[in-house]
Amino acid sequence: MKDEYYSYIKKFFKKLAFIYDIVDIFISGLRDKIVDFTNTRNGSRIMDVATGTGKQAFVFAKKGYNVIGIDLPDKVNGRSKHSETPGELE
Repeated sequence: MKDEYYSYIKKFFKKLAFIYDIVDIFISGLRDKIVDFTNTRNGSRIMDVATGTGKQAFVFAKKGYNVIGIDLPDKVNGRSKHSETPGELE
C-alpha cells in the first residue's frame, strides 16, 4: 500500500510540474506576505514541509531565517536544486 501511495504521488506531481511555473507567476507575490504573516523573530528555525521547488523556503532564508525544507524525492522536488542558490537552506 505504501509503495502504491508514493507511486501515485510521484505520477500526480510529475503531471503538474509543467504548469507549476505558470501558476507560480500568480502566487509569487504572496511569498513575502506569508513570511510577514508568520510574525516570527529573525533567525528563527523554519521547517518547510512538502517544500516542492523550495521557493517559499528560499524567501524565508533570504529574510534571515534558518530553514530546512523536506519533501518526497520526486521530479518536482528535484527542481529546487536548480531554482536558486541555496544560501542558508539545508
